[in-house]
Amino acid sequence: MLAALTLIRTTAAQTGAIVRQALIGTLLGALAAAALLVFVQGNTTAYAVALPVIMLATFWIGPTRGVGWAQAMFTLVVSTVFAQLAPATWHLAEFRFLDVLTGSVIGLVIGLLAWPRGAQEELRQDVAALLCAIASTVTSTTSLPTKDHAQGQRSRPSLQHALTLAESSFAQYQSEPHRAGTPAADWQATLMAGHHALRGSRRLLEPGDPAGFRWPGPAYRAGPARDGAELAGQYELVGTLLTGTRPPSAPSGRPGPGRAADTLPHGALAPPVYYDAEAWLQGLALDLDRITEATAAAVAGLPRKDEG
Repeated sequence: MLAALTLIRTTAAQTGAIVRQALIGTLLGALAAAALLVFVQGNTTAYAVALPVIMLATFWIGPTRGVGWAQAMFTLVVSTVFAQLAPATWHLAEFRFLDVLTGSVIGLVIGLLAWPRGAQEELRQDVAALLCAIASTVTSTTSLPTKDHAQGQRSRPSLQHALTLAESSFAQYQSEPHRAGTPAADWQATLMAGHHALRGSRRLLEPGDPAGFRWPGPAYRAGPARDGAELAGQYELVGTLLTGTRPPSAPSGRPGPGRAADTLPHGALAPPVYYDAEAWLQGLALDLDRITEATAAAVAGLPRKDEG
């Protein structure tokens, strides 16, 4: 069990490399332990004197020299400890090697069944879910003037949850060795968009008014609601592309500077929250441009602009 827990990695290739080093180290440690058991035999005092020295060397060499050295030194520790509890022969080192071999095989099987390719596929799914959560938050936030305020409040926990999962998968992905030739995707662009969506939604839903996001009249509602719906459709589109499903058509349009202002009455001065909402949408649109170019093009095979 200890060997299985300590040797399993998140990719089958990485687990295989670690297991190979561990088995070589355990074999060398078992040979050294067998020689020690044959030489010392039943002298428990010699084992008691040698144990602190071997443990100190194990704690010093193991973390700095890698898994092979750690397993070799730990095999010496285990053999020295158990030789003091009962009379032991060189077969104790043999049993130790067989235990590590069995645990290594179990670890390889678990790695092949659970996550053969590591966190890359999980990260892709979590990022797609994050993009859909961003779209839902944008829609619920910008449509609050005509819908229930509680809808926007409920969308934020789902966005926070999706952002946490995506960040966890990205952290695991960063700890894994990347294969040569794997297309580089800017996952951080999506994580930053998630943070921008979450913080902007909080700002708009809680501007100091207990009632939340309010508009003075219908004239100020159409612009942000329309731009929010279009931007949400674009985020959902990229999310579906990441999962490998291509929708038949993409939503047209993208919120741009001053576009929503065209819907304002002539000479009208909108409230500050109106411009906050438009600035938030434009910032998310810029985030989406980075995501579409750096992430969706690399992972889902979309053509880049410079490639036509």
